[in-house]
Amino acid sequence: MLLISAQLPPAEAAEVILHLWYSARLTQGMLTLIDKHVRKLIADVLFKIKDRANNVLQSKKWTFGSVEVTVCLYRPQWATLLQILDTKHDIGTTEKERRRVVLAPHRVDYRERQLYCLPAYMRLCSTRFKETGVLAPFG
Repeated sequence: MLLISAQLPPAEAAEVILHLWYSARLTQGMLTLIDKHVRKLIADVLFKIKDRANNVLQSKKWTFGSVEVTVCLYRPQWATLLQILDTKHDIGTTEKERRRVVLAPHRVDYRERQLYCLPAYMRLCSTRFKETGVLAPFG
């Protein structure tokens, strides 16, 4: 999120970061921005550290105008980050899988117990979030 906020205009960065943080869905445009601005940076780091030991922290500092971002990860963590960014998902398949997990029939009792503890106005929001994957005010 820091790499996104350092490279994109504030309004665009805010929208992408909010979706990353609160939503279960990203638009194709957001995925393209992440690919263009973040994935290439991570791939470059991983290429440069490919022969280094796994148990040593690898630090990378980027400067974007007056903003500096430093990330320290182990080589396997850099590789995992790139793997996550490289994963291509079909929206229909991922939505079906998200609903299968979040709305699993054998978890009905758990969901209802959680809803019972919430005030009435939060029950609708919680239920809609689980159904749609989008955190937004409802009601």
